[in-house]
Amino acid sequence: MKLSINKQILAGNVGAEPDARYMPDGTAVTSVRLATSKSYKDKDGKWQDATEWHTVKFFGKQAEYAASKIQKGTAIYVEGETRHRKWQDQDGKDRYATEVHADTLQIVDKGRKSDEGKSGDAPPSNKAATGNDGSWEFGGDDVPY
Repeated sequence: MKLSINKQILAGNVGAEPDARYMPDGTAVTSVRLATSKSYKDKDGKWQDATEWHTVKFFGKQAEYAASKIQKGTAIYVEGETRHRKWQDQDGKDRYATEVHADTLQIVDKGRKSDEGKSGDAPPSNKAATGNDGSWEFGGDDVPY
């Protein structure tokens, strides 16, 4: 068997309110737009910011959790796999989307007013959530593990 890994690890801020929906079979799906940013010096020595936007999708109980706990501006950490979709719009044109289907979610807002972790209200996940009660603050080279 050949080695094959499809893994995304992202930490950033949610750029809009989550979009919570249900599939025809009743499965919850929540989508968020996540911004990841970095700063760098350009050739003239001036600081520049670069932001990438990611579409992250949560499914099932984790989608319900994400819809109830995440809002615009929330800092989150996610792990998942990259998925690509292709479909045709109403005009018959091919459309494409790249998404991260998350299997781990951690809310990392420092000072967030929440009882997460205190009452056992941890995010549902296929794996144990990374981190503690969501009190991390990211900056520079900090990583959540």
